[in-house]
Amino acid sequence: MMNVANITIELIDEDDGQPRNSYNEESMSDLVQSIREIGLQSPIKVRQTENGRYKIIFGHRRYRAHKILGIPTIAAILSVNESEQDIFFQQLAENIQRDDFTPIEEANAFKKALDNDKWSISIKYLAGKLGKQEKYISDKIHLLGFGSSVKNIIHSKKEIIPDKLSEQQVLPLKDLPIEYKDRVALKVASEQIPVNDVKKIASLFSSKDISEANKESFLEYSSFKLIEIFKDYDLELKKRREPESKKGIPAKPKIVDDNYIDANNSIEFKVLPIEEEVHNLLKRVPPAHPISEKDILSFKEMKLDGRKELNFAIDCLIGNLEGQLAQWKKIREMIQKDGIQRVK
Repeated sequence: MMNVANITIELIDEDDGQPRNSYNEESMSDLVQSIREIGLQSPIKVRQTENGRYKIIFGHRRYRAHKILGIPTIAAILSVNESEQDIFFQQLAENIQRDDFTPIEEANAFKKALDNDKWSISIKYLAGKLGKQEKYISDKIHLLGFGSSVKNIIHSKKEIIPDKLSEQQVLPLKDLPIEYKDRVALKVASEQIPVNDVKKIASLFSSKDISEANKESFLEYSSFKLIEIFKDYDLELKKRREPESKKGIPAKPKIVDDNYIDANNSIEFKVLPIEEEVHNLLKRVPPAHPISEKDILSFKEMKLDGRKELNFAIDCLIGNLEGQLAQWKKIREMIQKDGIQRVK
């Protein structure tokens, strides 16, 4: 039977060592509103400390909501004879179920548990305690191998979000050389590259076949260009692995390893000036997006001089865009005509 009591809020302290270290403002606001309207639906859990005080095991959000509402007491389950490890696992299990518990917070919690010299636990033991697969634990820990600029934009959802990274997008990059790892990850975020394409791009940057000079230049290319390069690269590898008998040369009696690549024969990728022009422009021109009616109508707040300046700026913008458009339409037409002539 649980020992539940109403405890004075002022006697309760938060646990600084708990896995969660951030709270979603919108989620907290919803919780405050819920408690205001229908009250606390489940008690928090605390353990007794010195001087008649208590420390939270789980329920930090509910505790904070009570403080915001100015409610003087809160219903709490009193922990009895639970070890430090048991308490940590309870906190972790409670937080894993919440949408706003970030992948990096989760990864840090796993690492903290595995690095604790007092516990000496393995990934297998941790996975068993939490009801997770070992791969789930190890994938989370791999996220900690990225720099802070990447870790700060990793989210827990599966969909692709502008300037953010899902775990599925970032994990294919975990084994890249350190000099490319974060830079490629940030490129993936800014260009919203799908997971399958991320895997192909990762293979280019991890290949020992491709020169370092090429890899550095790849960082400047759009994802569309990199996928085209991947296709050429993949085709080249298939040619290298093709038995010599298929090339019209009698095959030598040797075993060929399907994974073999001649590292001494690096693959170079020549970028032509016209390719460089179009991909540089693609990087500078943002994707088309609708401007909201509210933003458009904000011009009504402008004075007459301001409206004249805005009209002039729009005329310049349209002129520049029309000039670019006419030029690239002409180039596209030339390429298409040349392609038809070659087919004939």
